[in-house]
Amino acid sequence: LGLMPTALVGRSGSGKSTLLSALSGHLASHRKRLQGEFRINDTPLSSRQLRLFVALVPQTQPFPSTSTVREHLHFFATLRLPQFTPQQRRDLVSHMVHTFQLNSVANTMIGDELIRGLSGGEKRRVALAAECLARPRIMLHDEPLSGLDSCNARTALKVLTDLSRQGVGI
Repeated sequence: LGLMPTALVGRSGSGKSTLLSALSGHLASHRKRLQGEFRINDTPLSSRQLRLFVALVPQTQPFPSTSTVREHLHFFATLRLPQFTPQQRRDLVSHMVHTFQLNSVANTMIGDELIRGLSGGEKRRVALAAECLARPRIMLHDEPLSGLDSCNARTALKVLTDLSRQGVGI
């Protein structure tokens, strides 16, 4: 594809998140109002094909608070990769845990306001890992560094840079 990392900048409320949702094929409630055609390398894509090709990592993502990181990723892999054997999914989840530097929290509950769990940066990396399980060619990120401290922001940028070097459009 030859894609370069690109930033979309605008004021709060200017429609950046809506645009990203539309570009990723995830704007289901507004589909009837969208007009046009999605093309990648001049090849038209249906909304379904687009969702398989493009991943959207939202600004905030609901997580199952009582699942561990590994359980959440395995559940995601089971849903997104039914053609894989259970062992292939386990191997892929282990690879994602390592790639996204989640080894130390792999067996920790994700948590929420009531259950102590992961930090914001760790949750962000879990969201990235979950989307990467489906091996998208393009990843769209809605405020990927928002709310992260400098250490977690640096780690997230390193992972995104590594993905870009592996051919994933960021």
